[in-house]
Amino acid sequence: MMHILVLADLGQPEYHAGDEAMAHAAVDELTARLDARITVLSRDPDQSRSFFGTDALHTILFPWPPRERQEHFQRVQRALGGDRAALPADDTFWAVEDAVRTADGVLLAGGGNLNSIYGWLLYERITLALLAAKYGKPLVVSGQTLGPGFLPGERDDLATALGTAALVGLRDPESAQLVSDLAIAPGRSLLVTDDATFLAGVAAAHNAGRQPHSHRPYIAATVAPPTEENDDGRYLAELAAVLDTVAEATGLDILLVPHVGSLSTGSLSADSLSADSSSLPAPRADQLSHQQLVELQQSGRIRALPLLPAREVAVVTRGAELVLTSRYHPAVFALAAGVPTVALTVDTYSDIRLLGAMGNWGMQDFVVPLPGLYTGAFSAAIDTAWQHRSSLRAGLLQAVPMRRSEAAQWWDAAALALSGGNPVTPPSLQALPSLAEALPALAGAVPPWQNDVRSLRPWFRALSSTAQARWLDFDQAQSDRTLLERGLAKLRAADSQDSSLLRQALRGALPVRAAAKAGRTLRKGLNRD
Repeated sequence: MMHILVLADLGQPEYHAGDEAMAHAAVDELTARLDARITVLSRDPDQSRSFFGTDALHTILFPWPPRERQEHFQRVQRALGGDRAALPADDTFWAVEDAVRTADGVLLAGGGNLNSIYGWLLYERITLALLAAKYGKPLVVSGQTLGPGFLPGERDDLATALGTAALVGLRDPESAQLVSDLAIAPGRSLLVTDDATFLAGVAAAHNAGRQPHSHRPYIAATVAPPTEENDDGRYLAELAAVLDTVAEATGLDILLVPHVGSLSTGSLSADSLSADSSSLPAPRADQLSHQQLVELQQSGRIRALPLLPAREVAVVTRGAELVLTSRYHPAVFALAAGVPTVALTVDTYSDIRLLGAMGNWGMQDFVVPLPGLYTGAFSAAIDTAWQHRSSLRAGLLQAVPMRRSEAAQWWDAAALALSGGNPVTPPSLQALPSLAEALPALAGAVPPWQNDVRSLRPWFRALSSTAQARWLDFDQAQSDRTLLERGLAKLRAADSQDSSLLRQALRGALPVRAAAKAGRTLRKGLNRD
């Protein structure tokens, strides 16, 4: 029996349905094609064993602060070169290295963490790729979004790692273009659907149409909590008003389906829909924003569901008449089931991902940047999707057989590569025309709200990208400052006249001149905001 290692973003303190869904799908697809034992890498191996029914191993850990992360990667590189003193004996790197050495192949399951925003996850993946290359194990990278933000040197490290892969699957055109520009894995990279697109449901009863969450048609919505950048005090209030209007216009209840929140055994069950809320953990993330939306509503038709496991989330989402979301995977689940979807993007990162997910089904015109929430474009897009839901559903369902076939070809190729076969690169996703432009009732005319979206997107992205770059600069400056303060603390505890002690104290810290430059850059940027 073969042994395959699968890395996804598992075992986090907050359960993330999308991350878990991609891992579930990867395990499903590989076990359907290979006689293989799967080991998932996780931050909580016991939890992942219970969720996946597979072996689990603690994944490689990197520090969050950028400078510490970079220094840790230098130690990891020494360990990769055989230096057993580079890392502590109990560092998780060593156990993962042993697992890679004895495994037959390595899969990096889908995700959107190959950027500096999630730098500790980026380097976890880079290191696993380098381990696979060291021991000559086939590496497949599936369903990824790359970027958009990178700190100096990190994009090059990623390019080196991805260049070792037998196959690289990208889930949005902008990531595919970045890989092409960097000449990463030429001839071995392609556009694919998200890993979780066709994730299996939880039970035959669900597939037969039984819905424990609702006995009537409903709209599903998922709203991530506001960030510091988009929370001006109006964000959730405006969304609550939009949802009230939608409920009134459609006559349907709106079920708020959290994708990220507090995890407990009790909350991850459909039975918990009627559970005593006092037995559940304190709400977090989507649970909090959904709670506030329920409190802000006027219609009485908006209700929040508890956190459900990934397969349940997919079932609930696919059963809706319409899906509204500011998160990524509701669109992935809905569109593959023919459910019209309207997305609200809150920054460049989410805009790239949701444009990719929606565009893969011809629904790109229903992706509205955040300012459209306040101009009325989001509401107008919802109204258009609802009024033309039958035509949109028909167009989506017509594309399902092709997309399912393309996904099967991808997983066939991935399984072949992981089993040591000669990698065969399947074709990229076939482009689909815009469903909005094909709506007969519009007769080729562009609705005013679409003109708003097209004019808003360029400056929205420019503003968001600038804010992201400043945030990355600030994060690195804070990291530099922390290391410098540690060095100065060592100096104060020693004899300040001893120059050798001075050199030793500051060896691991950023030089004072560079720290001062970083501080000046940060202050200058903040003063312009």
